[in-house]
Parts: sequence; C-alpha cells; structure tokens
Amino acid sequence: MPSLFFPPAGPEIPQTEEEAEWYSSPEATGARLVEFISGICESAWQQLSDELKEKVGGLSLKKPDWLDSTVPDMALNELHRIAYQLPRYMPDKRMVLTESETFSFMILVQTRDVIEVAGKIKNPENALLLIEASIGLGLKLAEATVAPFEPHAAKQIRTFETFTKARHAKNSERAEKAAERNRQWQGIADEKWSRNPSLTISDVATQIASSPEGVKHNWKVGTIRNNIKKPSK
Repeated sequence: MPSLFFPPAGPEIPQTEEEAEWYSSPEATGARLVEFISGICESAWQQLSDELKEKVGGLSLKKPDWLDSTVPDMALNELHRIAYQLPRYMPDKRMVLTESETFSFMILVQTRDVIEVAGKIKNPENALLLIEASIGLGLKLAEATVAPFEPHAAKQIRTFETFTKARHAKNSERAEKAAERNRQWQGIADEKWSRNPSLTISDVATQIASSPEGVKHNWKVGTIRNNIKKPSK
C-alpha cells in the first residue's frame, strides 16, 4: 500500500536566505498546507470502499478558480471547506474495514479535528502555523514508529528541522509586529469612539480599513474587528 502520509517527494528545500524566509512566511505556509492536505485526503479517499464513500457523502477537492492559497485567509477557508466534508467519527464498529481503510478513515477524521481546532484561533496566520505544527508532530511520531519502513519520513523530518529555528524566529517577529499593529488599531478606534460613542465595532473597523493607511497596507475589516475592543460604558 502506498504511503498516505508522506508525499512522493518532500517540499523543495530553500537554498537562499530569501527562499528560507518565504518558506516560513504565512503566505507560503498556507499554499503548502492546501496542497498537502488536499493530497493526503485524496490518497486516503481512494483507499475507501464505495460503501464507506457513500456514508461520508462525497469529497470535492477541486480548488475554486478564484482561490489564491498564498492569502492566509483564503488558504484557511479552503482548508475549512475540505474539513467540513470529512467524517467526524470513525464508522460503526459493526462495519468490517480493511487495514488500509481503517488508517485512511483515521487520517480523514484526524485531519478534520486539527483544522477545526485551528479554526478557533482568530488570527488565520497563527491558525495555519498550528496546523503545520500538528503535521510536524505527526511526522515526528511517524519517524519514531515507522522510519525504517518509510524512506520519505526522514527526508520530511529533516526539512522541518532545517527551518524550525528560522521559522520560530520569524514567528516571534511577526507576532511582535502583529501586536504593534493591533495596538495601533486600538488607538485609532479609541479616538473614534471618544468622538462618537455610538459607533459599533464593525463601524470602526470599516473606517480604519478604508482609511488611506488601511488601503495602503490592505488591512482587512474582519481582522481589525477581531482585534479591537470597544470601551465599556
């Protein structure tokens, strides 16, 4: 049976500092995850019997033409679209499954679990990083268990380890920038509320996003709304 967890070839290893920086960016992470999750779900789906597929209800992995998976919000939405089609639980124990069907079904269930948990995080960039970290943990566990039988496992683990330190440094830097940006939004919001207390959070978020600076930096209304708080009366 072909490997369901490890793709035929690992991701291209960045050779330069610029490539390494792009590899660890939210944009590259989102695009990488959409391809990876789609791939393992497709592989797992093909191992299921027609009866099992009918119980799940179908699986569409074709990406919308308008999808740009380098945009974190869009990448996360695509992962949610895939996850919502996946089974939430293992099938009834009275059903007799082959070994490959059991593992395939488990992969689909666990994939949904990880994406749903990550979806509870408001910041899509952090949600994507959590999903990738979960995959990294899975690769570590797989390496410890089946490395002698999965030649691709070691290659994937080395790829993750090569960029762990760089990614952590970049993550800390992005987190600090995000915190500073949120403080900036809150300051602008507080000033607007001091002038007009009747404005809602959505009103203020829309005004900030449509301001010259908001347009310049492509600030999203939803992201602003999730990161500002209206002072209590």
